[in-house]
Amino acid sequence: MDVKVNEDYLEETLVKVERVRNWSPRVISKLENFIHTANDEDLFRLSPLQWASVKNVDDHEALDLFLHSTKAGLFYMDWNVICPCCGKITQSFRDLHSTQSVSTCKLCFRKDLANLDDSVQITFTLSPSIR
Repeated sequence: MDVKVNEDYLEETLVKVERVRNWSPRVISKLENFIHTANDEDLFRLSPLQWASVKNVDDHEALDLFLHSTKAGLFYMDWNVICPCCGKITQSFRDLHSTQSVSTCKLCFRKDLANLDDSVQITFTLSPSIR
């Protein structure tokens, strides 16, 4: 795969993330390698828990890593409201304040109250500044 990575910006953001805390050995390098080798689709709406499972990283550390990486500018964090009937994303936004209390699914026309525990999913997408 021939992807164009902004190496300077990637290095700058990873240095910021490295300085936040003491990470387990190779966690940062696993993330960097993933950014270099993953398909574009794999870097869109990424779950830190799925990434942690595949890369053999502690779940809590992966969550910390993705949150700090977002603050550093490596990822964008999205909040998605999922229809409990069909699983389609009914709302997607960058901050929690943008959510509407009621969402209507455009596929099955079901109306539901947004419930943080059951219907809100948080995902991370690689910043286009990186690649």
